[in-house]
Amino acid sequence: MIGFPVNSQSDAMRLRLLPPRLVEHSVEVARSLGFSESETDAMIAERALKVPG
Repeated sequence: MIGFPVNSQSDAMRLRLLPPRLVEHSVEVARSLGFSESETDAMIAERALKVPG
């Protein structure tokens, strides 16, 4: 018999990494959607795309 793949009794379920912060990957997401570097730069300048900091 195969065991259940998740063991909730172990310490393996601890949070190891924090989730990404809001807007942390906004440029990467926009680029993956097909926006060019100049388009993302323009969106940042127009405050249509937010970046960390």
